[in-house]
Amino acid sequence: MQTELNKVESIPMATTHSLMIRVTLNDVQPVVWRTLNVPNSKDLLALAVGTFLSMGWEANAPFHYLLPNGGKVVDPRQWMELDDDSKVRIAPANASGQDLKAYFSNGPMKLVYETPIPWSLELTWDALGTERNADEGIFVEFGAYAGPPQWCGGAEGYRFLCETLAQPNSPDYKEVVETLYQPFNPNFFSVGYTNDLMGVNAKQMEEAYCTEDED
Repeated sequence: MQTELNKVESIPMATTHSLMIRVTLNDVQPVVWRTLNVPNSKDLLALAVGTFLSMGWEANAPFHYLLPNGGKVVDPRQWMELDDDSKVRIAPANASGQDLKAYFSNGPMKLVYETPIPWSLELTWDALGTERNADEGIFVEFGAYAGPPQWCGGAEGYRFLCETLAQPNSPDYKEVVETLYQPFNPNFFSVGYTNDLMGVNAKQMEEAYCTEDED
């Protein structure tokens, strides 16, 4: 007969609702977009990293959010470099522990990825999803088109890249292909492959933003 000492007490799993967040890359054609399934327990850092990884980017450049109410959120590394007056001015926007969906209460947010020529993305809360494990990661539900290489020179550089790849006889074709290092098809996007990359890299990238180590 099983004794009380041998019984394994189950620890209740923390649950939260998921948010369906539509991510649209601004100023590119055709429109590159993702629908992310995001536990409401996540913070804005995790959301930014998940967004960048969903685009196929390395999530290794600074970023900031522009909120619907006019507030601004900077990444942790930038936050550490702010003077006291600046921290006081944007502290409410950078506060931790806030319900993630509350940031979308007044409309879409803008997320700026500060590569040498920045990328701008619009994040819209589409729907409240089902309950899920609060500790699980962000993943992609749907999407279309490959994310541009983050170093390709912004929207204009991406336009040049796509036009050149579509013209193998172009004098720039060989140089562009060699610069890519690997095959790139703007029309191809795989939900499964992207989610595999996000699952492996998300936590590491979040930790990198929280340190002063730039490597």
